[in-house]
Amino acid sequence: MVRSLIDIYRHEGKLPDCRMSLCQGFTQGGSNADNLLADSYLKGLRDGIDWETGYEAVISDAEEQSEIWTVQGRGGLDSWKTLGYIPTDDFDPHGVGLFTRSISRTIEYSYNDFCIAEMALEMNKTDDAEKYLERSGNWVNMFDPDSRSLLNLTGSSDPAALVDSGFQGFLQPRYANGTFGYQDPSICTFLYNFTSCYLNANGHETYEGGAWLYTFYVPHNQAGLIPMLGGPRSSLVDYSISMIPRVSSTLEMSSPISSSSYSTLQAGQDCPRKRRTSIYRVVSMTPLAASLETMTQEPWGALLLLP
Repeated sequence: MVRSLIDIYRHEGKLPDCRMSLCQGFTQGGSNADNLLADSYLKGLRDGIDWETGYEAVISDAEEQSEIWTVQGRGGLDSWKTLGYIPTDDFDPHGVGLFTRSISRTIEYSYNDFCIAEMALEMNKTDDAEKYLERSGNWVNMFDPDSRSLLNLTGSSDPAALVDSGFQGFLQPRYANGTFGYQDPSICTFLYNFTSCYLNANGHETYEGGAWLYTFYVPHNQAGLIPMLGGPRSSLVDYSISMIPRVSSTLEMSSPISSSSYSTLQAGQDCPRKRRTSIYRVVSMTPLAASLETMTQEPWGALLLLP
């Protein structure tokens, strides 16, 4: 599979993100083939793999704007490099794609860059490792410490039934001028309009899950996230609320949910970020885009035969 991904880059100019059989599917968030290549390299896969081209491929995702980032690569790279996040009102003159999912794209790009940093470090490309490790911290630029969430835990249509969650601080939309917008953290959960966060032009700023879920999606820096959520005790309570069935979407609906579960492994510990262990524990847990799931579940349909 790793050799096939690199061959696709060699012949088509970009790594795939949602390839199904011989067709390109739609990119849901980040350039998540980067994660798979980095994980494979760090786990020592070497036999017959052209890793210099593999590294060139992930750098292409991080640096070179895809003309059609609806199906491959990333969009909004000018904003990513200059502002440190994908603005909700982003304008991209270099490519074509849906201007939605600014929250989930920002944090997925952050994790993509962390994976590239780990790969670069292992390949002794120290300048690149430092560069992408710094970019991997861009997730924090979407965190609004003042945002709050009202929860409808009863299913009642009466607005008076809304209950303040008691927590504040969620990932929120942010505009190019630096100001924050607001997306109810419970939207895209079973509490509120959970079918509204797909790949449609009027979609929201998270994909297939709400900010209650995505706020925990910092698998590479839980030690940085936990203090922002009020410390170990508060973050565990916050997380437990997010797992209430009516707050959380299902596993099938919410791609990052398995990696957000990793939060609880570190929330009760006072430990520094462990970059070397986190990529091994989390990259494999993080569901990649549909293409990579397809490669696992339907390998024959996902084969690409090139001359």
